[in-house]
Amino acid sequence: MNKYILLLPLLVIAFSQFLSISPEFTYQYESDNEQYAIEGLAVQDYELIIIGQYRKDKLNILARMGYHLLDGTTIQNNKSVGLSNFTRQQGLHWVEHPPGIADDQSNYYVADLKLEYGDSANYFYFNKWDKHWGPGVNSLTISNKIPRFFHFGFKWQLQENVRFDYFHGKLKSGIHDDNYTEYYNEVGGSRVFDITRNIVGHRLEWQPLEQLIISGSELITYANRSIELTYLLPFVPFFPIQTYVGETDNVIMSGDIQYLPHENVCVYGVFLMDEWSPPYTFDKDNHNWFGWQTGFEWEDVFILASRLRMEYTWTDHRIYRHRFPVNDFYSWGYPVGFGQGPMHRNYMQIIVLI
Repeated sequence: MNKYILLLPLLVIAFSQFLSISPEFTYQYESDNEQYAIEGLAVQDYELIIIGQYRKDKLNILARMGYHLLDGTTIQNNKSVGLSNFTRQQGLHWVEHPPGIADDQSNYYVADLKLEYGDSANYFYFNKWDKHWGPGVNSLTISNKIPRFFHFGFKWQLQENVRFDYFHGKLKSGIHDDNYTEYYNEVGGSRVFDITRNIVGHRLEWQPLEQLIISGSELITYANRSIELTYLLPFVPFFPIQTYVGETDNVIMSGDIQYLPHENVCVYGVFLMDEWSPPYTFDKDNHNWFGWQTGFEWEDVFILASRLRMEYTWTDHRIYRHRFPVNDFYSWGYPVGFGQGPMHRNYMQIIVLI
């Protein structure tokens, strides 16, 4: 049984034609929550959010702040026990069990911001928000499975049929930095700092025909420094740059193609390569770890506003990992790309929405 109640807005306060503030309260109950690997787990979610938005000329600011209570769960090491990767629901970030709540309750706070300046085709952004690259439901490149993360960058329409996206962001490595342990010890517990893990990426989309979109992406994860200045060059290939800085970082490349035979139909394919070694590309021991995906989406298939999706994914069990674990393609324990993670097996999903 699944019950979901959303009150939005309870109240809207418009200070001017540019600024609006509204509260949002959400209650959700599931007698067997599929988000968790524990069978028959009844979970109640309560969330109170304040949403503020400011729009004026080329500036758009959207903020979400609030509190979320989970009733019916337990946590260990600030992560919900039994949380499953085999759902499309976004993963959780910092979850804790503070004094004053029940033993089977936990909570976290919400503080998200999206700041954009420009028009719909060309703009700069400064966000702590979701990001999704690539076609399909479960993107191999960047999916919204990971908790919202800080990143900044820009989108630029170079020509009418060519678009470019670049960003630089910060992930949660989950690897403790022992250099700070002695400063944050306390009676009854302690706080820990993680080793810094960053992510940088750029993506080029080319639409040679109205029905065809061809795209390529490069992503780098690196650690132990705040910002690698050479990765601030958005138009230079990252593969040679990571060699220039010492072959210490994790580079992932992907390409995808979308065919749009009809305005309501999209057929797509994706190929992702991790740890490419050009001299050994065709050798048996090639160290080329990859994943691929194909699928289609058909809107208004049965009735108006209905949708049919089918998606097939294969992933090598070694992708998203690195010889130096500090550079793994993960944040808060979730893979940045395919939400179900590297499995070395097939994954098929059929979704019908009516």
